Amino acid sequence: MSARTSVGGVRGSAAKGAGRRNTWIAILGVVVVVGTLLAYERVAELYVLATFSISALLFVVAFASFGEARVATESVPFDDSAGIADRNASVAAAPAGTAAARRQPTARR
Repeated sequence: MSARTSVGGVRGSAAKGAGRRNTWIAILGVVVVVGTLLAYERVAELYVLATFSISALLFVVAFASFGEARVATESVPFDDSAGIADRNASVAAAPAGTAAARRQPTARR
């Protein structure tokens, strides 16, 4: 268990603030590095840095754990809402005195 997590595993508000601060510091650092490389016209180094950054991002996405994401082969639970809607529509469309209206069960509410 890390020092930032509590007993329940949930980060406290102080840890969230520190995480946000670290994120902004990292963003500022990237902006300074890219701005410096652009100012001194070091395009080759900027190109290499961009290539490595995109590669790192692709690795992070490739090995990311998406937690509760459904597996593509998992079966979808049975859903009969279309059949229920069709049955209710046919009852509503049939005139009141016809045999079709008497055969269909009435909609329960």
